[in-house]
Amino acid sequence: MRNWYNSYLVAKDYFETYGHLMPPSNLIYQDKRLGRWVCYQRYEYSKGRLSKERVELLNALNMVWNIKETNWFTNYYKL
Repeated sequence: MRNWYNSYLVAKDYFETYGHLMPPSNLIYQDKRLGRWVCYQRYEYSKGRLSKERVELLNALNMVWNIKETNWFTNYYKL
């Protein structure tokens, strides 16, 4: 749990700095592979393996769970 929470704190800092939690998948931020970590959280969520507590913490950072759907709607609304 401690390792997950440490990564979460890095994600929180990224969110507070950039206003979103959609880093590139290869992003290294504060010496952490944040992009990979965020992708993995999405994967775990899609498989139903992310605890309710973790989902709530990430939702507080406006976590985008389905990146493809979000990108589709973003582009649609640009029309």
